[in-house]
Amino acid sequence: MISLARAVAGRRDQASAPAVAEKVGDTESASDIAAVDVLEKHLEVEALPATRLLTISFSSTSSTLAALIPNEIAATSASLIVVEPAQPAPHPYQPDIFRILFYSSMVGLTLGVLLTFVLNWIDDTIKTPQDVLGKLDIPFLGLVPTIQTDRQPILSRPVPRHFSEAYRTLRSSIVFTNPTETTRVVLCASARPGEGRTTTACNMAMVLAYGGARVLLIDADLRSPGVHEKLLVTNAVGLAHLLVGQARIRDTMQRTNNPNLCVITAGGTPENAPELLASERMKQLIAHAKHGPFDWIVIDSPPVLSSGDAVILTGIADGVAFVLGADMTRRRLAAKAIQMITANQLKIVGAVLNRVKVHAPKQTSRRAIARQYRAYYGIDGTAASKNLVKS
Repeated sequence: MISLARAVAGRRDQASAPAVAEKVGDTESASDIAAVDVLEKHLEVEALPATRLLTISFSSTSSTLAALIPNEIAATSASLIVVEPAQPAPHPYQPDIFRILFYSSMVGLTLGVLLTFVLNWIDDTIKTPQDVLGKLDIPFLGLVPTIQTDRQPILSRPVPRHFSEAYRTLRSSIVFTNPTETTRVVLCASARPGEGRTTTACNMAMVLAYGGARVLLIDADLRSPGVHEKLLVTNAVGLAHLLVGQARIRDTMQRTNNPNLCVITAGGTPENAPELLASERMKQLIAHAKHGPFDWIVIDSPPVLSSGDAVILTGIADGVAFVLGADMTRRRLAAKAIQMITANQLKIVGAVLNRVKVHAPKQTSRRAIARQYRAYYGIDGTAASKNLVKS
């Protein structure tokens, strides 16, 4: 026990190591000296902070030996005074596995619930149709799935079947919510850029034209036009030239591959875009188109929160199709944009949830796709079913 005595006697105010070693050597047997290395691994000596007290502990499978060793070391050291002798444990230590598991499970469950709550509070993006109905309190028109493609997801190009079927379902909802026989002007808007507003406007105009309606698509985003790129038409002369008096309507209107779809591109990016969109020429253009051969006028507007251009355009539209990027649009931003739109008493036709991550259905019939989407999001699709029958 020589090294054990040295560990305890190592303090300045304790007896010297040779004296303690001599006492320990006199009392210990030869077998104890042979087991010194083993005993040292289970001996702990701890000095209590700001005191002159030492705690000597020894771990052993024998409770008697666990108490005997600290008491023996303290007794053989002349400079140590025993304040509280070590007592044998009444029973061997045995961890309560069930209690540990119970408390660990409760702590883990509590932390998991708190973490989920915090993440939901931080991430307030619109993800599902329930978010549209519950958090924004506006009608829901339909969802558009995201697809993996290197090209623009335009219906005039090869796209997956479930993508085109989603737009046909969207067409049914739009027609059902606007049953009048007069020309209807729909403004395609979004809260911020990058949510797929222009793509939605182009595909919405196309799918209406595929259904037999005569459609005019107008690119009114004079700050960042994109309709001409998606439809692969020229942008040499367009809306900007018409509004400044440099062109006539027939000069700006272009036909597409679909005979029922005509388009007026932006034509440029003038610096006075708000003044042009609020001008009398813009109102005359819409009035002339409404009294012309068209059944639908779809207007691609700038993002609502980026500028005031979209709010200006609400004065010439019959309703707004509000495009939301799934897992992109924050609820507070969407609510602010909707508030700005409805300030002019303009009706929100409904929301289009764009770029939704869903699996392509194996069944390709329109009713099967609508049924899967309703089941996926838990929507009561009675009205939607009627729309699908009519389309």
